[in-house]
Amino acid sequence: MPGDPKPGQAYRQEYYPPGQALDEARVLSLNGTTTVPYGGKHTGLLVTSERSPLEPQTEQKYYAPGLGEVMEKVVKGHHEEFKLVGVTHSQG
Repeated sequence: MPGDPKPGQAYRQEYYPPGQALDEARVLSLNGTTTVPYGGKHTGLLVTSERSPLEPQTEQKYYAPGLGEVMEKVVKGHHEEFKLVGVTHSQG
């Protein structure tokens, strides 16, 4: 993922081994909003559209600053949705 993402920017996520991992993403928004079990409503989210030419689906993913991915849903292909329900902190 780019360090300073901009809407419309595209990037590769995986490209190895050739022909087996070709994941790509595009930044859709820097102001996304969603509600998940962990933390309730999140705003100011990075929203991406992610796909691979090897798989027949497109996913939208929502990332919260300082937390990471909070939600993911398949918008083309299968009908799956994932939402963050908790965070575990380890003591080290």
